[in-house]
Amino acid sequence: MKPPWESRIFYAVMWLSIWLGAGCTPRPEKPNVILLTLDTLRADALGCYGNPVVQTPHLDRIAREGVLFEDAICQIPATLTSHTAILTGRNPKTTGVRFRTALVPSEEETLPERFQTYGYDTAAFISSSVLDPAFGLTQGFGLYDMGSIGKGETPVTNERRAEETISSAIDYLNKKEKRPFFIWIHLYDPHTPYEAPPPYTTMYDPDYTGPLRGSVAEITFLNATRGAHLSERDLQHLQALYHGEVTYMDHQIGRLLEALEKKDLLGRTILVALADHGEALGEKGRFFHGDDLYQPAIHIPFLMRYPPAFPPGQRVAEMVQSIDLFPTLTELCGIPLIAGIEGKSLLPLISSPKKNPGGYDKHPGFLETEADVVAASNKLYGLRSDEYKFIYHSARRRPETPLGLFTEIPLKGPAIVLARVKGDPSVRLMAHIRYRTPELYTSRDLQALSRLNTTAVYAETFGTDPLHNQAKRQSSFLPTPEGWRLQATPDLYHTARTYGLARGWPTEWMVLEGVGVDASLPAQQKTGTFVIDQVELYSPSLRYPPSPRFRNPFWVIEDFEDLSSTGLVDAGAGPAHRIDIQWRSEGVFGGQRQPQITITFLEDQDPLFLNELYQPVKDPREERNLLPETLESSPNQVWLETARRHQEILDGWIAKESGLQEIQELSPAQRQALEALGYTK
Repeated sequence: MKPPWESRIFYAVMWLSIWLGAGCTPRPEKPNVILLTLDTLRADALGCYGNPVVQTPHLDRIAREGVLFEDAICQIPATLTSHTAILTGRNPKTTGVRFRTALVPSEEETLPERFQTYGYDTAAFISSSVLDPAFGLTQGFGLYDMGSIGKGETPVTNERRAEETISSAIDYLNKKEKRPFFIWIHLYDPHTPYEAPPPYTTMYDPDYTGPLRGSVAEITFLNATRGAHLSERDLQHLQALYHGEVTYMDHQIGRLLEALEKKDLLGRTILVALADHGEALGEKGRFFHGDDLYQPAIHIPFLMRYPPAFPPGQRVAEMVQSIDLFPTLTELCGIPLIAGIEGKSLLPLISSPKKNPGGYDKHPGFLETEADVVAASNKLYGLRSDEYKFIYHSARRRPETPLGLFTEIPLKGPAIVLARVKGDPSVRLMAHIRYRTPELYTSRDLQALSRLNTTAVYAETFGTDPLHNQAKRQSSFLPTPEGWRLQATPDLYHTARTYGLARGWPTEWMVLEGVGVDASLPAQQKTGTFVIDQVELYSPSLRYPPSPRFRNPFWVIEDFEDLSSTGLVDAGAGPAHRIDIQWRSEGVFGGQRQPQITITFLEDQDPLFLNELYQPVKDPREERNLLPETLESSPNQVWLETARRHQEILDGWIAKESGLQEIQELSPAQRQALEALGYTK
């Protein structure tokens, strides 16, 4: 009898011989992954999505040889926030990345981190400073290539063309060893400005002789005026410029496909092409993206190609979401899924052999525009189900500026309004600017904020700007004690002048005529309480005579320590509400009292009338809102019940907490880069 250790060796050798003799092969190698994110690309700009004019042969090839999702949506129509959703598989509200200056939390495990953990080389090739490493999406990447965009704090350019980005990716592939790779390639060309290189600039409209060139300034002007002065011919040219960018980008994607074929990688690589969001090109008078939830911005192209797993030419009609990519790729590559992923794997819809399509875990699509980090209710939310899109106008259900102060200060240079607030975080500072004619410049016909929108020439509201940090750097003559918040407007002169020029108003006679507090509470919150004190204006260009209210360069608009002050005036705007003012005695700011204000909103009329309900598949242009304000309940009960059902689901989601993290102080280079790309809010 053989000793035990000899028996173990004998059986081990025997089983190895059987395994080799049976012709068994090693485990198949892991598939490579290339993720192409195509910034600002509308689905209807591609031939494979039915566009009969725009030439996109290479993206069409990916669709022809793979899978096309006909009804794909993004979660939020903005670059940084949408890419974060794609790379985390989680909604913006969950990660807290809901604004263009948000910081991706380090505790989020991103898609590249997951692949890196399981033996993949990871690299990113980025085409815009909007995805600067400072924002945190570098997590998990061994290489994060920004090319010519910038070096450290010195901005070289704000974006780079697809040619450079694709060339960098090809160089990386040519130097790659045999380890599997996860590569993210971000192409920015369809984003503003619409300035493709020749011959693509004139490819779709060579005979145009008008003034439009597709610059950021032009798009900003069109968005501000809702295209009021844009001719049909100019609009056609603007769309042609955009389509030229799309075709140029597609041509560069062709170079990537050719390089993959030369290295015999195309058949062994999962290739994904999807947009982070779309772009408005004049629909409903809108341009650019980020401020609405209509189809041009939300409906995205979504293509996947991987011959070993997907039969070619599939078109999937089910509604899918960009956050579904995370679990789809990890399952396809045999990587365990982490907890907390909100997307659902798409493999039941597209695998070969075909799995049960009913196995796809359908889930509602939560939509949002970029958050106002001061008043979270002043934004749009949406819910997308298989058949419907419900848009919730939270800002329209609350008063715009319920409380305010009347003042009259000319705007002749930099001017920032500051106030100190304690209490409800939904309160934000507002400033009213009036654009006057020479005759009305010295008129004092306005006595209360409630009349600001009906007298003189025009009044426009500019609120607290989350991107604006200039006020925080001013050495205010009164410090902000613990528990109080300093709120500030943007530079009112610069902002109002830019806006006035866009609308054609007389900017020489701008006047700051009112300062208000917007108590725009979240939808579920009926009551808010806050304390306010010391509203002042920082304006180094103004020169007033000596006065207790003027301490150069600060002009005190309202000092609540003055016993003659009655506090803020209720403008009476918005839904029915009640204001209660109590005076508190606190020894702060060198005085003895501040007004404590409680605002309570009374029951509204049916708020559903303020919202929108569409059927995107049947009505892709969203021409019919099923919830007009004149909707009668009896003949349209089905729409009302549908809206209420969507509202209930959305309310539960909105009520969840969000851990927003913001880069409080952008560097000059980051700020300059964002503003140059049109992110001027």
